[in-house]
Amino acid sequence: MDAGEHDQQAFLEAYNAGMQSVAGSTSSASADKGEGAAFSAQWPGLSSVRIGDLSQFVDSGDADAWLQARYRALGYPGTDIVDANALLFLVHWEAFHGVRATRSQAAGLREQMAAHWARQEGAQAADEQALANRQRIYELVAAALGREADRVQGQTGAQAALSQAIRQDFQRQTGNDLATIELTGAGFQASQDAVSQGGS
Repeated sequence: MDAGEHDQQAFLEAYNAGMQSVAGSTSSASADKGEGAAFSAQWPGLSSVRIGDLSQFVDSGDADAWLQARYRALGYPGTDIVDANALLFLVHWEAFHGVRATRSQAAGLREQMAAHWARQEGAQAADEQALANRQRIYELVAAALGREADRVQGQTGAQAALSQAIRQDFQRQTGNDLATIELTGAGFQASQDAVSQGGS
């Protein structure tokens, strides 16, 4: 493994550990009140972005419709934790930069995530229900943040505020700064500026 691959692996491990911690700490919320209400109650632990109609967004089926449309647009099957994990990362990256990822970027990131998950010995088989819950949280967070990014597109002030909130959340949750990450056809790479600063 060369230095670049080592950095990528370290990033993915930190990213997923952070996201798992956030998802795990919120997954115990009661589902008795319905998925939308439960997710809305969990939201403050998942993101600092204020979104007022989360319960309705989930219960109406709009969140699932958004997910299926994005999965199709990206060329993702949308069937497992790899797809959900890649989509969640993409949405954070897109919301921070205010642009949509290309299919090439999306494919590269999914391959990177698939390789990462393949290295997690037994993780996918250890607890299927816990993994399914985690996948659902990832998908709902991606849908909520992705829809919000779509909503503020072209609104300079709102877009800048969302970008900053996304950056701070991502750094708090994963220990990584979205400003130092480039997304390429080979997946994520440390930006040249970050590499230069790290070597100086």
